[in-house]
Amino acid sequence: IQVQRIELAGASADADAKFAGLLYVLPGQRRSVTLKPEPGRTIASGRIRIKAETDAGPLDADVALEKP
Repeated sequence: IQVQRIELAGASADADAKFAGLLYVLPGQRRSVTLKPEPGRTIASGRIRIKAETDAGPLDADVALEKP
């Protein structure tokens, strides 16, 4: 799959962190991406929404973050 964009958001609709670029994830593999908060924002704790634009179509998921 080819990923062009990733956004993380907490309770608000505005993205707390973004990735815009190009990366590939091949079958049977995984890929890590480090996202830094946008200026003046923090990445929410608890539940977040992840949105991604890919060549296979958009992805949208709610995710529960675990505390380290």
